Amino acid sequence: MISTLEILILFVGGITLISLAYSSFWSFAIRKALYGKIYRKRALWTGSFATYSALEIALIVYLPNVVGSLVVDLTWLVVGSALLFILTAWISSTVKVVISLDPFHRNRMKWSQSEKFVWLISAIIVAMNILPALIMLGYVNYVSAFSILDYVQTGLFIALFTYLILVVFAYQSVIFDRLLKAYLKSFFYLLIVLMLSIALSPVALTLGLFIGPFALTDSLLILSAFFMYRMSKSLAPVVAKSNIT
Repeated sequence: MISTLEILILFVGGITLISLAYSSFWSFAIRKALYGKIYRKRALWTGSFATYSALEIALIVYLPNVVGSLVVDLTWLVVGSALLFILTAWISSTVKVVISLDPFHRNRMKWSQSEKFVWLISAIIVAMNILPALIMLGYVNYVSAFSILDYVQTGLFIALFTYLILVVFAYQSVIFDRLLKAYLKSFFYLLIVLMLSIALSPVALTLGLFIGPFALTDSLLILSAFFMYRMSKSLAPVVAKSNIT
């Protein structure tokens, strides 16, 4: 019999999925009307990330009833890892655009030197998912000492996101293009929401607020959908401008 907590998580997961799907739809819809390659690419990145996030939520919330929790847990490790690489590439692409538009090409937060380390940390975080996958498949026996890896991975996540948040904030403060400035502002808040979702996962684990890999604290992704919508919405003046000209 399904519990009240499971009903709540399924409901929250559904709302999260719908909000992400709407953000994806809006991003791709507005992209068709944008006149600048820079803005079209921002809309494409936003829509792609929202779409991938929506698919991830759909898989981890509703697929367990179809294929079982083991398949879903393994799938989550794969798609979650890919999502981190997508996010890293998205930030890298956006920062490069901002630097190219800056007359002084300022190197805020030592980004030019640190970018390769950002990719390295992302790769390390993803590599740390190999052990849980091997344990799930029965190739490695679980021992309590392995639990420390979860805390190390969470710490790396928080450190990585903290730096990326500071990078986006630093470049948002110097960009002169008001549309990209608004875009980066919402990007800044999006990263904060994603970091909080990760940072609070141990709380959900301690309290048992999970269905498969989906935690009740992942409901913060509803806010991430809102900020992705704001990011694509910030490009709407470009559409208005192109219609006028």
